Amino acid sequence: MTLAYISPSVLPSRSANSVHVMQQCDALGKLGVDVTLFAKRAERSDAGLHNTLRKSYGVDLEQVELSTVYTPWSRANNLTIAAHAFFRVLSGGFDAVLSRNLFASFLLALAGRTSLIVEVHQVESGFRGCMQRIACRGRKVAVVVISEQLGRDLAQLVGPGAAPMHVLHDAAPDAALPSPGERQSWRSELASGLAERDRFTCGYVGHLYPGRGIEIIEGLARECPDLLFLAIGGNEADVAQRRRSNTAPNLRFLGHVPHPVARRAMSAIDLLLLPYQAKVSIGVAGQDTGRWMSPMKMFEYMASGTPFLASDLPVLREVLRDGDNAVLVQPDDPSAWRRSILALRDDPARRQALADRAYDQYAANYTWRHRAKRIIALAGI
Repeated sequence: MTLAYISPSVLPSRSANSVHVMQQCDALGKLGVDVTLFAKRAERSDAGLHNTLRKSYGVDLEQVELSTVYTPWSRANNLTIAAHAFFRVLSGGFDAVLSRNLFASFLLALAGRTSLIVEVHQVESGFRGCMQRIACRGRKVAVVVISEQLGRDLAQLVGPGAAPMHVLHDAAPDAALPSPGERQSWRSELASGLAERDRFTCGYVGHLYPGRGIEIIEGLARECPDLLFLAIGGNEADVAQRRRSNTAPNLRFLGHVPHPVARRAMSAIDLLLLPYQAKVSIGVAGQDTGRWMSPMKMFEYMASGTPFLASDLPVLREVLRDGDNAVLVQPDDPSAWRRSILALRDDPARRQALADRAYDQYAANYTWRHRAKRIIALAGI
């Protein structure tokens, strides 16, 4: 079974798409698929790239071949990767192709010579919208979308003749429920250097881009001085800016950590926060994914064994149910966030019940292995 995976990713990087691609390729390889991953590498030399990716993303990359290209410029990465992959894919040798790369999806759909799964994470507009429409109408094409809402909006863009669309939400790596001993060990690792290590701790893990709700967390820290708030992640510039403007001594911006460390931190925190707003940036000017997103962080929270609060947004309700696997809060109502946090702080039994149900639902439906099985079925390999 051979699969070409054409990504939009620079490897390694801190982008969410690179995490998604690494985890999905790793899961496909572990199910016996020979995956060739097409991507752009961050360094001129590819020496040691496999080992670097294993450490950065916590993956094994069994049966995954890396076919990467390097350019010194940061623009047109999707086009560069598509050009690198196109003729090798057309020359044959692959049972199917999975493409998250818009340019590659467009060109391969036009060629119509290979079984193609087009994975879509947002609806495009303008010229890119025209390419997306053509890619999603190919005669040998199946389309994967990451949310039901995205599927509805994409069907409107593509119109009659759209290829079959399949909803595959994002996922999290296979993980056993952490034991109390593991949690304590990871909490000690997380709290190294923090004098407040024994305080009830609320945490956010992810980028600090607009729409991620960091302002909500800053306000909560000021309103709840007896709690500790930790924000893990973000690029250096965003972390430095937040640290300079932070006036709450109980809020710490810890910055970026490797992905395996971030997952351990999620299990070490008492309560996790997912305060997405209605409009959510992915760090690219003009791109808003709030309507369609399926955040990997949500599934990693579910896998962590830690209860969490999330914004009550329609797209998140495709997975989350208030009072069942999470507590849902109006995204822009700081007082509601405060009340919900304090209520959960004072109710350990409810926190445990929420965490257990979230973990069970993740394990049954939202691992990368489950997602890989769906992709294999769609590819017919």
